Amino acid sequence: MEFSDFFGDDNQKYLVFCKSDCKYCDDVKELFINDDACYVNCNHFLKENRYEFINFMKKKNKNIITFPIVFDKNNNYVGGYYETRILKKILKR
Repeated sequence: MEFSDFFGDDNQKYLVFCKSDCKYCDDVKELFINDDACYVNCNHFLKENRYEFINFMKKKNKNIITFPIVFDKNNNYVGGYYETRILKKILKR
């Protein structure tokens, strides 16, 4: 499994891993209303093979511990909701 497997097209700027019933996942989606982001609902991954999914994420960045999990199109870890919100404010300047 690689990030390129999730992106739908080249115009998408962010890859957002979320799960159902997650307030911060819903909030981060609001931050990307006007941006091209690809959303991956992780409920299936967490139910079917939680250990493999967590290991995959930890290989991308060892600091990942909560949802949402946001990466940019260059596979750089942005962070969760708070880090993404700060980044979006900086990019608006």
